[in-house]
Amino acid sequence: MAPAIDFVLEEAFHQLVSEKELRRKLGHGRPLRVKLGIDPTASDIHLGFAVVLRKLRQFQERGHTAVLILGDYTAQIGDPSGRSVTRPRLSRDQVDEYAATYVEQMHQILLPEPLEIRRNSEWLATMSIEDVLRLTSRTTVARMLERDDFAKRYAGGAPISVTEFEPPVDELNEEFPIRLTTGRRLDSYNTGVQTGGYTSPLRRGESIDLSPEDGGRMNFAEGERVRVASRRGSVEVAVRIDPVLRPGLAFMTLHFPDDVATNLLTIDATDPKSGTAEFKATAIRIEKLKAPGKRAAGRKGTWTSA
Repeated sequence: MAPAIDFVLEEAFHQLVSEKELRRKLGHGRPLRVKLGIDPTASDIHLGFAVVLRKLRQFQERGHTAVLILGDYTAQIGDPSGRSVTRPRLSRDQVDEYAATYVEQMHQILLPEPLEIRRNSEWLATMSIEDVLRLTSRTTVARMLERDDFAKRYAGGAPISVTEFEPPVDELNEEFPIRLTTGRRLDSYNTGVQTGGYTSPLRRGESIDLSPEDGGRMNFAEGERVRVASRRGSVEVAVRIDPVLRPGLAFMTLHFPDDVATNLLTIDATDPKSGTAEFKATAIRIEKLKAPGKRAAGRKGTWTSA
């Protein structure tokens, strides 16, 4: 019998990532540890937190452990999430005072048990400069600027401190497991004002380029039209196998918007210097079309990984 998750979906519900995974974990019959992170940046939590706290209590009422993670360390640094300016840094005494009032107010909704209260200073405060540098080497400024709040501040010349940067919003997960990158192809590298009027053996229209491993794993044929979906929209496009790409990475361009509107998949961001669409990193999934679609010109046959 499938585990009941109606209590998750019945009210105060926006998105569940993913329902299949939650059912699988509940099916083990063991209590879950359900976490909520909040930065104590003021003396009172606002009313909107009651929504997510009530959802957390629903898990508690079914025997699951609620884990509150107080962002005392990030509050001291100045978490920038959703802010148009740098959030002011708080002293340790201020954060401790605010954290105490947060816990007191959240106890009005949450059950005293099963409940754990942790502080992220438990692990962040122990990081060495080597740990910090190793962590920051995992991402790039271009990916950081995918965040709309940072992109607007950067375009407007507003100051952005290094400590404010976070990984991109468009993270990979079970629902969107492929990273789509956008760029330009050699035959259409610039605007095409001159080259667009001539035929070229290199110009073949828009496609989604996949590694041979991903093409084989998803059983896609060269030229097969598929649906590419992100958190913002979806398009249909032909598959092209590119042995240069690594597994988990896909590539498309912005050259042919009348054929394939790639920007429907990506975030609304442009390069502040040139005013053109920036090269974007997007989380996507790729699906077979239910009905046979038009096949693009190219080699036929299913590609399998070596």
